Amino acid sequence: MITNCYTSHALIALAKKLNDTNALALALNWAANLAYFERNPAEVDRFASDLIELSTRHNLVYFLTVSAIGRGWARSASGDTAEGIQWIEQGIRDFLATGSVLGMPGYLARKAEVLYLPIVPVKLLRQSTRGKHWLKDLSSARTVPNCTGSAVCFSRL
Repeated sequence: MITNCYTSHALIALAKKLNDTNALALALNWAANLAYFERNPAEVDRFASDLIELSTRHNLVYFLTVSAIGRGWARSASGDTAEGIQWIEQGIRDFLATGSVLGMPGYLARKAEVLYLPIVPVKLLRQSTRGKHWLKDLSSARTVPNCTGSAVCFSRL
């Protein structure tokens, strides 16, 4: 969406202008999340890369972990599933090491999406964010072996 992209870029520019490292980290993180919900792996990777660089330079451990997860999703969605899963798993391990748990279901859902990406129709991914989260659509699209009904199975997490 053009509005989200414009808003993200405006917030990032404002944080840079104010020379506020924490605001910049938040803006980059939100921009990466918006790009994720828009199913735009190139933008997610770009924002995650910028956030990794900023987090490394200023020792922002939390943002380093979540940007690794974002980068992993982007790599997987772009076709490099093996590398993407490694980034996501390392990001989740590092995230848990910080003592954080809030947000973990979302990060596990991203990992599940990457693990089951080959069974999700591309059309479904593209039409996924019209006021609802794509996992609702995924559960009705196809079941995964070892699951009951139309539930999505996260047993490989």
